[in-house]
Amino acid sequence: MITKTVKKKIPPKKKGIKKGGQHNSFEPTTTQEITTSPSVLSSFQEVGCLEFCHKIQEVSSHPLLTELFSLRLDGNQVHIAGLDFVLTPKEVSKATKIPYIEEKWFKQAYLDLNLYKPFLKLDHRDEFQAIFAFSHLLSSYAPLMKAIMKYFTCEGRYSRVYSYHIRLLMHFI
Repeated sequence: MITKTVKKKIPPKKKGIKKGGQHNSFEPTTTQEITTSPSVLSSFQEVGCLEFCHKIQEVSSHPLLTELFSLRLDGNQVHIAGLDFVLTPKEVSKATKIPYIEEKWFKQAYLDLNLYKPFLKLDHRDEFQAIFAFSHLLSSYAPLMKAIMKYFTCEGRYSRVYSYHIRLLMHFI
């Protein structure tokens, strides 16, 4: 008796839907987000980084050079086309003309959650966490927070606010 084995076709597994969406980086090339809100404009002027944002607008974006720069980054040095670039906080401060006051803020560092309360809507002040939805932020702080996210963290995600975003917001306020 001859038996024939039939292989069953197994359907491919469906990829699960990822929460949080696709992570896009955003490199600002204009100051439109800053200049449309007077409060954001005055905050950027007071902190001393408006001139830096105007320089970004003048230079615009060079994606190939940015990619090459990031691929050749080794520690705090980059070697491109025979030139050596050293990336230290003092050198970045000198190049951007943003004051360097030797504060170090790490993404993984958490703030005291009580410091978040003044920035949250009343409905969300009792149930707050280290990471919260952008919609929980008071509307008076929303334009400044979005500008901070776009111009300094360059993440492309604006649905969640993290502790380092709050630290930057506190710095600007």
